[in-house]
Amino acid sequence: MQNKIDLKIFLTKFDIWDSWQEKFNLKNMGLFVSHAKPLIMSLDDLLRTDSLNKILKSILLDDNWDDIESIDVSSRIVGNTYVKKCIAAIAELEQREDYADIKLLIYYAIAIRFYIEKINKSVPTPSTKLSAEKSKEDFNRLKDIDPSCLTLSSNEGRKSSNYFMEEFRFSCKKEGKNVTYFQYWSSSSLIGRILSFLKKNDCIKPTLFDQHRSDIAPSQFRPASIKYLTYYITQLDSRVSITNYLNLCGGWGDRLVGALATPSIKRYIQTDPNEELLNATQQIYDTYDPAHETTVYLYDKPMEDLTKEELCPGGEKNDLVAYSPPYFKKELYHGENQSHLRYPTINEWVTEFLYKSVGVSYNALNVNGVLAINLADIKIPNGTLYKLTDCLVHYLENNMSHFFSKFSEPLIYPTTRVSNESKILLYQAKECTDVLPKRLRFSMEPWTIVKSNKAESKQNKIKRNSGQIVTDSSNESALPLTRANTNNAETQYVQNPSASILPYPGLFLPFGQNIPSAMPPFQAEQAAHSFNRLFSPFPITSNTPSSSTVKSKKIEPKQEKNKA
Repeated sequence: MQNKIDLKIFLTKFDIWDSWQEKFNLKNMGLFVSHAKPLIMSLDDLLRTDSLNKILKSILLDDNWDDIESIDVSSRIVGNTYVKKCIAAIAELEQREDYADIKLLIYYAIAIRFYIEKINKSVPTPSTKLSAEKSKEDFNRLKDIDPSCLTLSSNEGRKSSNYFMEEFRFSCKKEGKNVTYFQYWSSSSLIGRILSFLKKNDCIKPTLFDQHRSDIAPSQFRPASIKYLTYYITQLDSRVSITNYLNLCGGWGDRLVGALATPSIKRYIQTDPNEELLNATQQIYDTYDPAHETTVYLYDKPMEDLTKEELCPGGEKNDLVAYSPPYFKKELYHGENQSHLRYPTINEWVTEFLYKSVGVSYNALNVNGVLAINLADIKIPNGTLYKLTDCLVHYLENNMSHFFSKFSEPLIYPTTRVSNESKILLYQAKECTDVLPKRLRFSMEPWTIVKSNKAESKQNKIKRNSGQIVTDSSNESALPLTRANTNNAETQYVQNPSASILPYPGLFLPFGQNIPSAMPPFQAEQAAHSFNRLFSPFPITSNTPSSSTVKSKKIEPKQEKNKA
């Protein structure tokens, strides 16, 4: 293995270090050092490689680099003609064992030079924002289009709301991302993205940055979905006439645009705890409905803080409550009253926000009015999948069955990300004089999972499986349950016996496993059938855990005709 050298030695030897110090600055020089240093070969070998020295100097120091025909940094373009020319300059080295490293070094040099030129030229963050005139045209297209021609994936209206909200979206972080999209565009982390562009495409072009934006910046809701949803509901049930619309989670103004473009909607109410958005939302209203033909009420407070008068002005209830709740901490919106700050654990958030929004919706709906909630399961950075949709469906169809009936099957957005499929859940308000049920304390993770190596002593293993009560720091009394595991280990499920915690089926699913690790007693038998495994149902006759140990057995899959 060749010895690597400090890049400063190499650059000093070829009088590049001083040139870079003068042309750029030490910080930018350090970028190339930190990224490319591991790729540099021994100094003696490098001195004998004239073609590599020459092309590196050309990339790093050419004063007219941005004037080369296929390069336009301001337009985020480095053509493949230039990149292939640089690679062709080291063609004589193609037979070397370290040719891949040398080629990668060329890519690094281009990526660093592009990044530094981007900074020096103050190239703005890539934007999809149209002019005010084009944005108004986009709104008019949505307003004029026949709703029967729309689908959930229709893009009409997105540009009209984005015109006012893009800066706010680009200033918002996603969970697991350390920077906003604005910050990302100005950080050296962008170098890795540029490098991947070059390795895959031998070029840099604007669309490559556009493809990456959705991974960093929060997404929009499609305004056309509101117009389509209104049409869909009224076609399915002629008793429903949607005139008054309540949006409990305002968002980026997309649902407001959809409401303004829907002629039947005469009153729109929206609230959002992000106070920064209120002025921009008002501008959307003033721009796209200058005559204020639609009556609009805008609030900047959490939905659970709205008064009865704010939810139903003049005592007039709503025909539609449609909103897209924040997916817990998936997108970290601004504002000290955001739900993920008020309710910092998933258990609190589901109970005090998601479930509560259902109760708020019922109190604000007319009889036969429709509740439409846009929701998706979420995966947090540690790989856990929270099945929020199953959770909410269970709550609506069990705890709230006296107040809501299922209106139709969920409307599902076309997507390739099956594990995170967004859908609109639709339920219809019933006439009911009962008091809304007390929300049960919800636990998304009712089971503590402990894995132990089979190499443990026989005495400890017998003691652990003897049926005596197991204790840990978070659970004073629990029942050990084990099952066979193919990973040469046994998995111990520790049950929390608290009667006030109601786990729901399959809500806590670590990726890569096909068996829910959260399994309530009343679902054990059903799960055994669904997953072709035999579970012994957990004891449900008493709140006091039994002292027996139950082991599961793997059974052969049933015939195809019996699976259904």
